[in-house]
Amino acid sequence: MSLFSFFGFGKNKKAPEKANTPAPAIEVLPGFDADVIATLGAFSKLPLQKLPAIDSEDSCTIPGAFFNGYLALMTGKDDINGKALKLKQLYNGTQYRFFVFDGDDNSSGIGLILGSELDILRYRLTNAYNYDLSPDDVLAKIEDLDARLGVSIVGCGMDWIELRFDRLPADMDAFADEMYAFCPDSVDQGVGDIASLKQAIADMHGMYFWWD
Repeated sequence: MSLFSFFGFGKNKKAPEKANTPAPAIEVLPGFDADVIATLGAFSKLPLQKLPAIDSEDSCTIPGAFFNGYLALMTGKDDINGKALKLKQLYNGTQYRFFVFDGDDNSSGIGLILGSELDILRYRLTNAYNYDLSPDDVLAKIEDLDARLGVSIVGCGMDWIELRFDRLPADMDAFADEMYAFCPDSVDQGVGDIASLKQAIADMHGMYFWWD
């Protein structure tokens, strides 16, 4: 069992067998290729949107303001995780960064920006203010994990992040304790105990952080 599946993502609907017809034409933003935009659009039944800007004060989306990127909204969390992973694999080694996007208005889909994996978090400003962790604090920890293990950002929202690791930690006991200290809710309101957390990390080859 993965932590992601524990929280119920990706269970509601069966994934479509084929990608849908590409979304209607949308402005090609600086640095993007029209074919890449069309590929993202083919994964959604809804027209592509510009990616919402994020408020640096509360990590909420800003109505009417946009970031240099795109958002393919989904009609449900049917297989957003799987679709994002497929796109990440397809464009691995390029400047394109796909990720599961979770808005504060219950919107969800696949976001696309330019840059590095960590730029996804710099955009979304994921925080854990209830644990006195600002977006910069959260980013610093993920930067540290990236330096140690290599990370890929599967998705993130205002208060959650899902990662995949290039390699697992050598000392899983110490690592699980470290992750619990950083994100207690992933255990206390998630898998239930440290032993289950260690198993989830090994099964996922990654980690799901969630601060309630």
